[in-house]
Amino acid sequence: MATSEALKQAQAANMDLVEMGARDGIPMTKILDYGKEQFKKKKNQQKGKQHKVDLKTLRISYKISEHDLDVRRRQAEKFSKLGHNLRIELLLRGREKRFVDEAKTKLTQFSESLSDIYINDGTISRQ
Repeated sequence: MATSEALKQAQAANMDLVEMGARDGIPMTKILDYGKEQFKKKKNQQKGKQHKVDLKTLRISYKISEHDLDVRRRQAEKFSKLGHNLRIELLLRGREKRFVDEAKTKLTQFSESLSDIYINDGTISRQ
């Protein structure tokens, strides 16, 4: 299509004629709203610069060994370096549900061991 004809069509549609590139010396163009296209491009660039903060969850059990707790501490350190928030879950199953108080103390001890990395909001909820 001739350039003058393409310009007429773009003006009739109240849009812009934008050159997208050239192939073998022939310009490749599109009829579109250039301002809208620039807005989309700028919005996508800003979206890529944002850092989404994720909530990571560590699950520990009532009978967890000390070595396994150390592994969970290292995982928590890795999450904190990446800037993620952390939630700690302690699951009680079956007969373990009798030991709620001891489970809470184990959970508070573990959260206190992470106090140099994370700020504890101090809420232990039972679900």
